[in-house]
Amino acid sequence: MRKVSWIALISIFFCLCPLFAGSAWAEDVAIELVEKLQGSTAFCWGTDCLVWLVHYPEDIVDPWVSIEAKRQGFGEQDKEKYRRAFVKDLRLDESEPFLLTIYNFGIKPLSLNPLSEHLFLKKDGENLSLLAYDSSFDEPIYGLLQGLVYFPKIDAEEFTVLLGGLEPREMLFPFGSKTLQAEADIQKHTKAEETWHGSENAGEKPEFEKIVVELPAKHTVESDDKETGMKEKKAPDETIPSEKEDVAGESDKIVVPRIPPGPDPLLRVQEPQETDTDVLLKNILKDIEKETSMTKEEVVRLFVESWIAGDTETMYELLSTESQNAYSFEDFKKAAMESNIRWAFSDGYDLAWINDNRVKISGIQKMLLLKVERSKVLGVVEERRRWRIVW
Repeated sequence: MRKVSWIALISIFFCLCPLFAGSAWAEDVAIELVEKLQGSTAFCWGTDCLVWLVHYPEDIVDPWVSIEAKRQGFGEQDKEKYRRAFVKDLRLDESEPFLLTIYNFGIKPLSLNPLSEHLFLKKDGENLSLLAYDSSFDEPIYGLLQGLVYFPKIDAEEFTVLLGGLEPREMLFPFGSKTLQAEADIQKHTKAEETWHGSENAGEKPEFEKIVVELPAKHTVESDDKETGMKEKKAPDETIPSEKEDVAGESDKIVVPRIPPGPDPLLRVQEPQETDTDVLLKNILKDIEKETSMTKEEVVRLFVESWIAGDTETMYELLSTESQNAYSFEDFKKAAMESNIRWAFSDGYDLAWINDNRVKISGIQKMLLLKVERSKVLGVVEERRRWRIVW
């Protein structure tokens, strides 16, 4: 039986500890996010519909960004860029964002046109109107409709959202982070006590099952040779005498290997030596040949993949002369990196050619409980036998 040293076991243990710790950390962050969303959700029933609202408070940003950064493998710089893009998308610096969902299970369509005259945020007895909302809510509502709505920024922790225009009465959606958080803390505390005591009697201590682990007795394994007492025997020399004589005769012969003639030293001197300039020109020609051999779709995909990776230098090199004249590198880098489309493309994208020289790139960005489709239309032109992007 092969022995395993305690040092090896301890090393394996400490190697696995970060994995378990990372898993526990991810679970804690996810639980924190879910609990915040639980306290920021309200719903109401109508005659033929169900409506629910989810408020996006500022304290959901950090747990959500941490989860997405771990899932997509972001570094610290990309994580911070994603955070800024997420805050910008939800307009958290200037508004109170809500996710409004209406499920119409009736036969007739619902109408809230215009939504700005039916949805209000009530704070201290004052009704605040919408700043912006998804225009789909102004159209007839069939089935499930979901979109973002934005109210003015407020500093109150308790408020109510009012929705009118649906049967049988005006809907009220109360939000109060302090009250809901206190209730959630009480529920968690009660659940922890029940888990610890395990019975109705609070004074009764839980009984734990005792497990005894018996280690095998220490023993020494001797080698097979000592146990069997066998000694290794050499095989007899079975070489036939005549064969020994032949071998001896061959060993007396002297064989001179034939050396092939080498290259003529004069010819070696005449060969041209490759300079650094020659190597540089060859590499340039290879790059030109590679670029001219790329199709326009391959150029578009290279541009998008570079965008996802944050490689703005390659993106700028792929721009057309007209686009490079319109944007300096720094201006283009700022515009490309601050665009939220980059994060939508990181989970996959599709190319749809509008015509021979225009292509639409589409991707889906996940924003908590909402998936948003984002797209970008790019132009493609041919310059000096190479395809270039029009930004």
